[in-house]
Amino acid sequence: MSYHTNIVIYTGHPDGPVTICDMGSITSNVNIMYCRALIYSYPGGGRYNATGAPDPKPGLIGLSGLDCSFVAPILREAVSFMRTHEEEMLKLEPSNGWGSYRDALSYLSSIATECEFHPLATLAISW
Repeated sequence: MSYHTNIVIYTGHPDGPVTICDMGSITSNVNIMYCRALIYSYPGGGRYNATGAPDPKPGLIGLSGLDCSFVAPILREAVSFMRTHEEEMLKLEPSNGWGSYRDALSYLSSIATECEFHPLATLAISW
């Protein structure tokens, strides 16, 4: 299983949001790191692909469906946490080799950057 992340914008079109940035995917095996760095659940978050009913969850998927202007500083704080706690994060790397601390950190940092570039957009994650 993996997490696929997009930055989307709602234009009012009946077909739904328009993707303005496709961030690609990362294995869900690194979720334990994200849950450590993003320990809270946020009201309105946890919406699969930014649609449907909110389902508050910790970790990266808990931010799905929220405005980029709201999540960007949260993501920056999580990136900082992961960097500061590198030793702890390395211990959380999946034993099967699918996913790594470095990949998880890079992916999270990239999402934070795109959210900063597109503050009026929405973070959309499918899992």
